[in-house]
Amino acid sequence: MIAFFEIPTNDFDKSVAFYQALFGEKLEVSQFGDEKMACLMKDGKSVCSISSAPSFPGFSPSNGACWCISN
Repeated sequence: MIAFFEIPTNDFDKSVAFYQALFGEKLEVSQFGDEKMACLMKDGKSVCSISSAPSFPGFSPSNGACWCISN
């Protein structure tokens, strides 16, 4: 069972708009220092986040994969 997954992106605003349309849910956007994060909430818990890729130097989301944390 997947408990949480994170999707890094180089275009944070575009990605947030895409996933809000895909899930039909508004994502909660927060800022932590230089990193922006948008979370999809389910039953009061974050189940997915989209984070700005500048926090991951050298990372290219188009060549990588999402990060999954299983429970």
